[in-house]
Amino acid sequence: MFALVIAFSALGATYSFANPIFEAPDELWHYAYIREIATQRGFPVMLAGGAQPWAQEGTQAPLYYLLGAPLIAGIDARELEALPAPNPFARLGEPQAGTNDNRNLYWHTPDEAFPFRGTALAAHLLRLYSVALGALTVALTFALAREILPARVGAAIAAAGFVALLPQFIFIGSSINNDNLATTLATAMLWQLARALREGITPRRVVILGLIAGGALLTKFNTVTLIPLALLAFVLIAAPRRAWRTLLGASGAFVAIVALIAGWWYARSFALYGDPSGLALIINLIGERPVPIHLARWFLGESEGLVRSTWGVFGWMNVLADPRWYWLFDLLALLGVAGIIGAGLSRRRDFAPANFSAAWRRVLRPDLLGLALLAIWCAVTYAGVVRYNLALPAAQGRLLFPALGAGATLWAWGVTTILPARIQTGAIVLLLATQATAASIVPMLFIAPAYTPTRVSADAIPARAARVNARFANGAEILAVDVPRTTVQPGDAFDLTIYTRVADAPAARAAVFAHVVNSAEVIVAQRDSALASGNWGALTFPTILADSFRVQIPLTAPAPDAWQIVIGMADLESRGRLGEPLSVARLTAQANDAAWRLDFDGKAILDRAQIAPFAVAPGGTLAIRSTWRDIQPGWRVFAHALGDADRIWASADEPLARDLEFALTFAPDTPPGVYPVELGVYPINGDRVAVYDARQQLLGDRIFLGPVRVVR
Repeated sequence: MFALVIAFSALGATYSFANPIFEAPDELWHYAYIREIATQRGFPVMLAGGAQPWAQEGTQAPLYYLLGAPLIAGIDARELEALPAPNPFARLGEPQAGTNDNRNLYWHTPDEAFPFRGTALAAHLLRLYSVALGALTVALTFALAREILPARVGAAIAAAGFVALLPQFIFIGSSINNDNLATTLATAMLWQLARALREGITPRRVVILGLIAGGALLTKFNTVTLIPLALLAFVLIAAPRRAWRTLLGASGAFVAIVALIAGWWYARSFALYGDPSGLALIINLIGERPVPIHLARWFLGESEGLVRSTWGVFGWMNVLADPRWYWLFDLLALLGVAGIIGAGLSRRRDFAPANFSAAWRRVLRPDLLGLALLAIWCAVTYAGVVRYNLALPAAQGRLLFPALGAGATLWAWGVTTILPARIQTGAIVLLLATQATAASIVPMLFIAPAYTPTRVSADAIPARAARVNARFANGAEILAVDVPRTTVQPGDAFDLTIYTRVADAPAARAAVFAHVVNSAEVIVAQRDSALASGNWGALTFPTILADSFRVQIPLTAPAPDAWQIVIGMADLESRGRLGEPLSVARLTAQANDAAWRLDFDGKAILDRAQIAPFAVAPGGTLAIRSTWRDIQPGWRVFAHALGDADRIWASADEPLARDLEFALTFAPDTPPGVYPVELGVYPINGDRVAVYDARQQLLGDRIFLGPVRVVR
C-alpha cells in the first residue's frame, strides 16, 4: 500500500509540473477562491451579472479553500494578483484536433518558469496540497477494501492500485479543485460505515461519522447523499437486533453533528442567494442547455464522453490520449464487471426462495452488506451526475470520483473472484504494472506536447509547402504554408501549418488566421490562432514556429465549388490586420453525397439541403432544395436570411415534404453583405425543435446553410 501511495504522489507531482498552471477544469476559479480567503480573510460573495475571478465556484462550500489558504498566506498579496490572460482562440472542450492547436485556455509567459514566485508558486503549492489529498484517498481505499473484504489482501491492493494509477484521478488530483477533498472524505465515510457494519453502532463511531459527513458537506454539496446512506447503514445494523432506540439515538446524533458542522454555510447561502445549495445560481451563471435533452439522447450522445473523461481527458477537456489507450481501461473495467456478474451467478442458489432463512442470514453478513452499500453509493452518485448533466452539458468523469473508492473496491472484488487463486497475485501485479505504464506516459506523450510550441529550422519546412515570404508590420515573417490537401468536402476537417519567423518577444504576440473562401468571396470556414498558441514562455528568439491547426468545414457548406485559402496576421490587442491577406492555396470543394442525418427531435430527419446561387442581388431569389425522411404529420420548415441583430431579410415557410424546394426572396433594400441562412422545424403555433447530428450531439434549435452574399 505504501508503494502505491508513493507512486501516486510521484505521478501527481509529475502531472502537476507537466501541465501549465490553470490548465485544468475550473482551476483558476478555485485558486481565486483560495486567494480571496488568504488575502481578504473572507468568503467570496456572488454578484448577479458581474464578472468575478472565482466565477461560479464562489458558491462552493469552503472547507477545501480554508485548508488551502494558509499555504499561500505568506506570499505577497500583490504578487498573487497577477493572473494569466485568457486565450480567445482556445479550443475549450474540443478534443477532436490532434495538434497542439490552442489547447491552452490562457497565455503562458516566462513568469511561470522555475524558480516559481508569486502566482506560479501559489498555484504549485496548492497543487501539491491536492496531491496529498489524493494520496490519502489511495490509503483510504485500501482501508475500505480491507474492511469489506478482510480475507482478500490482493483485492485491497488491486482497489488501491486502480485509484492510485487512474490517469484522470492523478490529473485532477494534481490540480486545484475541491473535488479532491470531497473524494477523500467520501472514501473515509465509506470506510467508517463498513467498519460500523462489522462492529456495530457506538457513540464514538457516530461522532466520527458525523464529523466526516459534516466535513464532506462543508466541502461540496454533491456529498449530501452520504447522509441518507449513513442512515440506511444504521437501519441495516439495528434491524437484526431490533435495536430501535439505538437507531433513533444514533440517527439523531449523527444528523445533529452534520448540521452543526455544515448547517451554517447552507444557511448563509440561503440568506444570500435564496438557495442553500447554490446550484440554481451556478446553472444561471453557466447557462442551461438551449433545449432540454432526454435521458436516451444523453446516453447516445454524451455518455461516451463521461466514460472517457473518467479514464483520462486532460487540459480543459480538450487533450485526448491515443484511442488504443482508452481501450486498455475499457478492458480493465470489463474484467471487473465480468467478475461481479460471475460472482452473482455462482451464488444465486444461496438466495433462492426455498432457502429464504439462510439467504436472509447471508445477506446480513457484513461483507455482503458492505458490498451492497458500495453499489448503492455508486448508483446514487452516477444518477446524480446524469441528472446534473441533463441540466448542464458537463459530462466530466471527475464528478464521479466521490464514488471512486467504492467502485474500485467492487472492481477488485470482481477481479479477484474471476481470477484463479494460483495466478491471482501475478495477475494483479501485471494489471497494476500495465496501468502504471499507461499512467506514466501521459505527461510526456499527451499533456506536455499539447502546450509545447513546435519550432523548426528553415531546412525542415516541407518542399510541398507554398512559399510566402511575407513580412508584416510587427516584424514577423510568414515563410510558408503547408496545406497537404487539394480537395475537400463539406463536413471534412483538414490540418494546415503556417511557418513563421519571429525575431523577438513583442513580434510573437500576434495572431495568424486562415480563411476558406468560396467563389462568392464568402468565408465558409476559418481558424484564428495566437502565434505559438500563446505559449510564449517556452520560446527563445529568434525562432521559426510551425503552427498547425485544424480547420473544420461545416457539413452544410455549399458545394461543389472552387475555394481558396487566405492567410494573414493580426495584432492581438486591437485585432487590426498587420498586413494584406494573402491567397496561398486553392481547394476543390466536392459535393458530399453522404446523408446528413440531422435529426429534428424525432419529427423529421434532414438528409440534404442545398442553396443556389451563392450570391444574389437585392430583391433577388435564392432557391433551397432539401431532402427529408421520417416526417411526422403537421410539422413545418422555415428558412430565414439573417442580417445584423438577426434581422430577417428573406424568409420562407413550408409544410415538410420528402423532396422540398422553396425560394427565399430578398427585400429590395437589402444592403450588400454576407447573410447566413437559418433553417428549422416547428409545429403550427409552437416553438422550434432541437436539432441533433448523426452522433446525437445537440446543435441547437436551428442549422445554418450558406452563407450567401448580396451584391449590387
